[in-house]
Amino acid sequence: MSKVRHELRVVHLPRATTVDGKTWKLYGDNTDWLGIRDSIGDHVSNIDTALVIGAGVTACTAIYALQALQAKMIYLHNRTTEKAQELAAAFPNAQIQVLAAIEQWPSGVAPPSVIVSTVPATAQTPATEHNVFPLSSKLFEYRSGPAVVVDMAYKPHETPLLKLVKEVGENWNTVPGLEVLLKQGYVQFEKWTGRQCPRGEVASIVRSKYNQ
Repeated sequence: MSKVRHELRVVHLPRATTVDGKTWKLYGDNTDWLGIRDSIGDHVSNIDTALVIGAGVTACTAIYALQALQAKMIYLHNRTTEKAQELAAAFPNAQIQVLAAIEQWPSGVAPPSVIVSTVPATAQTPATEHNVFPLSSKLFEYRSGPAVVVDMAYKPHETPLLKLVKEVGENWNTVPGLEVLLKQGYVQFEKWTGRQCPRGEVASIVRSKYNQ
């Protein structure tokens, strides 16, 4: 590979998901963060606080996307606090606060208007049950304007997190993982071919295959 995009090197974004085929040289790029960025940007413009759930590869990408969107504060929660702290340390220029509990942001601070979950749907359960990432309506206390939940899990289509937000948050929008994958695919197509992606047609085919 002749060249790797700046984003992959700066924050160690995990993988090159597409290459530039317009020249003889191959250029590594990562479009995961663009899919997340655009999924958030479709619904929210100014981000005071955001929450990222998980601390793996996709959480790294989510933080980078939120940083690109100029989020003022990013809360980070993971089952293993030490791993969350390691991830936060990889972003010295971002305001990141690791939370010991998934919904315990400091008192007097606005709750998040953006939530990005990077954990499997099987790890998401109501707070009354004992599991890795217990969920409650407290996650969706933000009421001052548009808000969005992006769930990177793409099976099932409606995860427990997305189902809960539909029940309690009238101002909250939801973005299933499949829609993020589509946005990544659009960018990959355009970078590889140099042509505009027929997004409507692609989305229709992908959703049809997904529902089979």
